[in-house]
Amino acid sequence: MTENQKREERLLNDSKEREERYSQCIQQLQVCIEKVAENQRVLAVEVGHIREDIDEIKGELKQNRQT
Repeated sequence: MTENQKREERLLNDSKEREERYSQCIQQLQVCIEKVAENQRVLAVEVGHIREDIDEIKGELKQNRQT
């Protein structure tokens, strides 16, 4: 095997290894993005509940002031 062929083989192997690592990173990133999206959905629901509670408290305070 010539030096050029050895070099090309090393470059090809390096490229394959990099591609595999990048693929793994992308998969991990996708999982993280999905987790963040789920957390945002949960937070949105919680914020909705908090807003309902605030509105309820405001209504009670308004009633208490009127009596």
